[in-house]
Amino acid sequence: MKSSPALLLLLGLFACDEGPDLPEDGDFTAPALVIGTLTDGYDVGSLSWLDLTDGTLTDDVISAAPDSTVHVENGLVWVMERLGYDVLRGYEAGTWGAPVVEFSTGTASNPHDVKLCGGLLAVTRYELPTMGLYDPTTGELQAEIDLSPLADDDGIPEMSGMVSLGPDRVAVSLQRMRRNDGWVPAEAGVVAVVDCQALEVVESVQVGPNPGIAAWGADLAVISDEGVARLATDPLGEPEAVWSPVVGQVTGGSFDADGFGLLVVELPSSEHELWCHDPGTNAFDRLDVFPNYLSSVLVTRGEGFVAARRSWTDPEGSGTGVIEVDVPACAPRSQTWVQTHLPPFSLARF
Repeated sequence: MKSSPALLLLLGLFACDEGPDLPEDGDFTAPALVIGTLTDGYDVGSLSWLDLTDGTLTDDVISAAPDSTVHVENGLVWVMERLGYDVLRGYEAGTWGAPVVEFSTGTASNPHDVKLCGGLLAVTRYELPTMGLYDPTTGELQAEIDLSPLADDDGIPEMSGMVSLGPDRVAVSLQRMRRNDGWVPAEAGVVAVVDCQALEVVESVQVGPNPGIAAWGADLAVISDEGVARLATDPLGEPEAVWSPVVGQVTGGSFDADGFGLLVVELPSSEHELWCHDPGTNAFDRLDVFPNYLSSVLVTRGEGFVAARRSWTDPEGSGTGVIEVDVPACAPRSQTWVQTHLPPFSLARF
């Protein structure tokens, strides 16, 4: 989900919800799903921890600002507080009292993703033309990489998601929104490869409008308004169209190293379909349709997780929770969703 200034106006339309009570202890060493949660009104956030070994859920281990997302990088759990807060906080799992590193990404910078690159933390900043590179220990800004030559006419490329391409390079999705024309996407987005040692863009290619990216084995999945394309990375190739829905628009997706994937399609009715990708047959199969807003998907080792929130158009007919999916079977693992204290919003694997 991208953030725009319009989101801040939306946040003010909802009444405030009660914030979480934070736990004092728990087991945070096992393989886990880290769940960023937000109230329905998007005014209070927290982080929940799902132990994937025994299914134990620990809610509200830390509190978070509105419009926060959760990431796992460089051994830390990161809470990324986006537009209007512009802060990253990195925590050691289980030591939630205070972050081990905390830093601002710049006033109104709107951070969107974080990856270790060239020994530094690369941070995409949606409202700025430059990517920031920060010291992973102190959070001090070390360098900036200018992506404005790849922007549309307004000079801001709207850099969003990243995928690591080795120790010194990242692929970056540039959504290229027309800020002066109602925030509609330009006809083409861009995927750029950034070298964090050379401090420059070394490759780029035009892709579908409003793109997001995910690792697809050694390649990239490009998820845009046109559908899904596969993009070779060594060297950067041309996007190869793979799939597009007959009805609706792809709004999110995730693939694992073996190519198993989940895709979210938003229908004109505002319902959301969930589709599975089988790398053996290269087929896309529909799992189900949901009245919910499916805000985030994550696939790892054939295990799929989906954050389901109440729909703004049907709040009474849609519940909340994390849906667990057996992606190779394209079936839910359970008819019971994981119920976090606050509705789930973003997901990361620890």
